[in-house]
Amino acid sequence: QAAKSYVTEAIRHGLDIGHGQGPTDHFYFLER
Repeated sequence: QAAKSYVTEAIRHGLDIGHGQGPTDHFYFLER
């Protein structure tokens, strides 16, 4: 469950680059 939550949030905080779904932000939890 922890891994699913991590991946879900990384996708949700993905970087807005290019067209469609951009790359995931694996370090989203470090942002303030």
